[in-house]
Order: sequence, then structure tokens, then C-alpha cells
Amino acid sequence: MSMAVPPGGYREQGAEFLDFYEQEVRARDAKMALHKELHALFGALREGEEESSTSSSTAEKPKSRTLPFKPALKKKPSRTKAPSITKGKKNSSLIHKVKKTIAKKKPRSAVDRKKAKLLAISCQKMKALRKLKRENVPDTNFSLNKIQWSPWELVISPTKPENDSLWTERYRGRKGFRKTSVCGGKTFPAAVYEFSVRKLSDPKRYVTYCKLSSGFTKTKCWESRLLSHSDVRSQVNKIVALGYSVYVRRCLLNDSNKDTVRKSLLRYDYAWKRVTNVRNSHRDISVA
Repeated sequence: MSMAVPPGGYREQGAEFLDFYEQEVRARDAKMALHKELHALFGALREGEEESSTSSSTAEKPKSRTLPFKPALKKKPSRTKAPSITKGKKNSSLIHKVKKTIAKKKPRSAVDRKKAKLLAISCQKMKALRKLKRENVPDTNFSLNKIQWSPWELVISPTKPENDSLWTERYRGRKGFRKTSVCGGKTFPAAVYEFSVRKLSDPKRYVTYCKLSSGFTKTKCWESRLLSHSDVRSQVNKIVALGYSVYVRRCLLNDSNKDTVRKSLLRYDYAWKRVTNVRNSHRDISVA
């Protein structure tokens, strides 16, 4: 009765079921010793269960697909070839760059900064010295005398001229009288204007100011357009109070002459015009 289940059935049920069944058989036949064949059978079944468990564990273990590790072979230095100097060059250039950046970042002392500032000022003064004072240059020696200029026109006078219809008092209580329009009222095209001063009884003329204009339509406002700077207006008031008159002339600008005119004007120092990095206001001139 105990052998109704074949040995493979116990193996399929597992080790726990086999132990439970062995205990049941031994308890039932406790009065008698277990038969030798049954004892041998249980031992054979137990050994077979251990073998199957070990074989299944080895069968379930996956095989590693990774290749075996091979240490990298060190390349032996060649005895016939000379060692490369590229790496040494790279290192030396890198050191040179680092030294250069350190030298750039090194702060200059206060003495060095003062010397550099004085040098820049002296250079600017030398440039200013090279410029010619416009009031000392006659029209015959003026570099732009070959370009067509309009004749000198009286525009501001300390006294009112005879032709009353073309003259009016200056704005805001300023001394003298002004012409209502300049250049025949044709102030729309771009032009460069030169201003000069002189007394009616003296033929000597002093050119003191120039103005580059892109053109304007309100001809009655020519003084605020061409003499707009406060320092220039103060010089006009001062010269009119001394009995001098103000004259103006112009040269029309176009694509063919505008670059030449602008470059030539840089050679001259106008008394009523500031010079970059040299002076911020006018320069006094000596008039008789």
C-alpha cells in the first residue's frame, strides 16, 4: 500500500512531501523496525532529489556572454625612431600663453597710469598744434578755396542797416540786429557754413566758426539752427557788443565733395569751436 505512488511521483511533489511521507510510514510501523528495502528506497529517493536540485540550479545559471578580460599590451618604445617633440612643444606654448595672460592681468601702478594719461594728453596737444588757426589763414591759402563758395553775407550787425524790411531785432533781448533769412532763404540743401567777424570800417576779417548742416526749412530760425551752441551764442553777443558784425558764407555738399570737405576741415582750428580732448569751449582771439 505504501508503494501505490511511483518513485517519480514523490520526486515531482518535492522534498517536503517526501519527508512527510517517510515520517508517516515510520510512525505507522513504529512497533516494527523499518524494512531494509523501504529504508534503502527512501535513501535512493532522497539522493535523487539532491541530484536533480543541483542539476537544475546549474542548468538555470546563465552563461556569461562577456569576453574574458585581456590586459592592454604596452607598446614598447622603438629603438630606431627618435622620441616625438610635439608634446613638448604643446607644453611650452601653453606655458607661454599662461605667462602672457598673467602679464596682462598685472595691475599697473598709479605712476604708470599717470604717465599714460600725460602721454595721451601730450599726443592730443601735438595733434592740436598741427592744426592751423583759421583766423590766421587767408582765403587764398585755404585748402577749400577751389570749391565754390557763396560770397560773404552780413547777417548780424550792432546797428540796424538801411534796408529795414530784411532786418529785425535779435531774440530774447540780445544785442544787435539779425537778418530775417540767409542765403536767399534756400537753406534746405546740406552745406557747410563759415562765420567771420569784422568791423565795417576795417577790411580785416576773422573766420571764427564753421557749421555742418544737413539742411532746414524754417529759414527765419537760421540763428538757432546754425548758432545753437550756448558758448557760440555768448561769443556772438560779446563780439557784437564790441562793435563787430557777423558774416556768413556756405558751400553746398554733395556726394562728390562731402568727404573732401570734411577731411580738409579737420586741419583747421576754429576759435568758437571746441577741439576734442583739448578744450571744451571757445578760444579767445586777439582783434584790433
